[in-house]
Amino acid sequence: MNNSLGSLTSGALHVWCILLSQSDDVVHVLEEHLSTDEIRRADRYRRERDRSRYVVAHGALRELLADYMAQTPREISFGHTATGKPFLINKRGGAPIRFNLSHSGEWALVGLALSTEVGIDIEQIDSDVSVEAIAERFFSRSEFEALQRVPLEQRQAAFFSAWTRKEAYVKARGDGIADRLRSFSVSVDPEQSAILLTDSIDASAMLHWRIYDLHIIPNYAAAVAAEGTTHQIHMMRWTHTLF
Repeated sequence: MNNSLGSLTSGALHVWCILLSQSDDVVHVLEEHLSTDEIRRADRYRRERDRSRYVVAHGALRELLADYMAQTPREISFGHTATGKPFLINKRGGAPIRFNLSHSGEWALVGLALSTEVGIDIEQIDSDVSVEAIAERFFSRSEFEALQRVPLEQRQAAFFSAWTRKEAYVKARGDGIADRLRSFSVSVDPEQSAILLTDSIDASAMLHWRIYDLHIIPNYAAAVAAEGTTHQIHMMRWTHTLF
């Protein structure tokens, strides 16, 4: 990978795609990167496939951060905000790297930014999901009504597009407020750009937050959100690096 902290400049968003199906040898090496707490969380999965995916996602995250920070994966340390959002503990000083991780199905995404809060979400599109029922519970009223106006054959895609936009924004904010998903509205139509339309908790949010759709993998929806008004998005593919 050979990415240093210097390659992550102000205003840049680095998005890494991680294929979660890896060989047993790679999974074993990545597991060696993890902390005791991460191993404990991995062991909570009953199915070995789910456990392996967790190990790959979090082990790859450590490899990526280690490469940016010129450290080893085991040297990477995390803290958590009062609302549970993880952050990188930077013992060397300098501009902090912000990151966010999301995984679904066979893929994970990592979003990285410099001194800028970032959130990312990926969802495998499932045709069996009852989108109207979920939207009625978690979407704002205006979003739910907008979804109802989308032609039926496009509604599944519209739901997942809106869902990832909302999740990315909530994860970037990291405020942990109950019912936060219903307190703001994003554009719903997948054919239109991702836009933060309203936020009843932060009325000025539209001036200093942006959401971007990520069209990466067929049958998946994804989005990234970050502070600021202008960002350059760089898409990259993770491959295992021997440390």
